[in-house]
Amino acid sequence: MFEKLAQLLERACDTNCIIAGEFNYDLFKMDKARSVKRYFDLFSGHGLVPTVNGVTNHTSSASTLIDQVWTNVVATESKSFLLPDLSVSAHVPIMCQLPRPCLISEQGPLVITYTDVTPSAINSFKTDYVNTCQTILYSRNHNDSAESLFSLYYSRLLFLFDKHFVKTKCPRTLR
Repeated sequence: MFEKLAQLLERACDTNCIIAGEFNYDLFKMDKARSVKRYFDLFSGHGLVPTVNGVTNHTSSASTLIDQVWTNVVATESKSFLLPDLSVSAHVPIMCQLPRPCLISEQGPLVITYTDVTPSAINSFKTDYVNTCQTILYSRNHNDSAESLFSLYYSRLLFLFDKHFVKTKCPRTLR
């Protein structure tokens, strides 16, 4: 499964990309399940970031983050929302808002796409990523909720992307 996914990501991530679905890898369990970490590393290694950081599947026995939206388009105008009031199953619908295609404008850059994801940048990113995960894992308070830990993790992940990868900035969308 990971080999096919890696091939797909190789082809898809050469352009602006959004990948969404129920992947059945619970991102809340990244520190407990090697397959979840491998899954996450595969996406992030191709310059994709998760846009959802809340519970997407809730049952009487568990709350999980198995429905995900990944993208390599990171913009200040991008948002994702969980829509629990519209759910007709245990899964929560997700809505993502991304800016329209960029047009030249005097209003300054707002849309950021990560490009030039080189092997050396990936290796440097991986080193910092492992250290960041270990820091979060070992410094956490056992009373911290999964949601707060994932929010902390997500903000640190975005910082690492900014640190290690080249960003292509595109001006604000004209409407």
